[in-house]
Amino acid sequence: YHWTLSMCRHPYTAHTESRACPELLRQTPRGETVVSKVNVNYLPKFTTHDSYIGLWNDYNKLYDEATYPRLIVRYEDLLFHPDYVISEVCKCAGGRVLAEDERRYITDNAKAGQKIHEGASNLLSAVMRYGDEAKRVEGFTDEERSYAERALNKDLVDKFNYKVDSLVGKMAQK
Repeated sequence: YHWTLSMCRHPYTAHTESRACPELLRQTPRGETVVSKVNVNYLPKFTTHDSYIGLWNDYNKLYDEATYPRLIVRYEDLLFHPDYVISEVCKCAGGRVLAEDERRYITDNAKAGQKIHEGASNLLSAVMRYGDEAKRVEGFTDEERSYAERALNKDLVDKFNYKVDSLVGKMAQK
C-alpha cells in the first residue's frame, strides 16, 4: 500500500478527512481511532471510501467485475519487466513488438512540465521506491498496517498476485 504515498504527492481528485497523509486512521477529538475517509470527485458525482485502502478495493473491484473486455496491467510489472509485459500486451491486443533497436525507454519523468505532476518519479527513483520492500510500509504506524491487512480485499489481492505478508512490527512507528 505504498502507492498511497503517491496519492499524497498527487491526490488528483481524492482528499482525506485528515490533514496528515496518507493517514489511514485518525483520532477524533474524543480520542477514538477511526478510519480516515477518502472523498473522490468524479464529476458530476462524489464517492466516499473507507481510507485509501477502501478506495483501492472499490476502484479495482469495479474493473474486476466489469462485464466488458479489459486488460489489467500492474504498474510494478511494467516497471520491472517492461519487455515481457509489453510483449504480452501486444499479443493480447493483436499488435507487434518493436525490434530492440526501435524501442525507446523514457528514463526521465514522463510527465515533466505538467504542474500537477511536479516531483513525480523518473525511472530510477520509481525502481528504488517500488523495489524496496521496507519503503512499502514506511510512514505507517503498526495500527495502520494492521488495519490495512484486515481491510484489503483478499480476493483482489490474490487475483492480482500481490503479497501482503504481516508487516506489523517490522518498521518503526511514524
